[in-house]
Amino acid sequence: IAARVARSGAGLVIPPRRLTSESLRIALATLLERPGFRERAAALRDEIAAAGGVARAAELAEWAARPRR
Repeated sequence: IAARVARSGAGLVIPPRRLTSESLRIALATLLERPGFRERAAALRDEIAAAGGVARAAELAEWAARPRR
């Protein structure tokens, strides 16, 4: 999910092995300083809502996880 958010331009990914308080501080500063992240996150929020929101996402996740015969 994090990679998809980053690919959309709405966020960043910090690989777990590189996660430190400093790398997190830098990532957060980057997110807050660059308006493009906020704009893309707002657009992504609107797209998710238009597609049915969290309820629809949960339905899709349950459908994908169910056993196949």
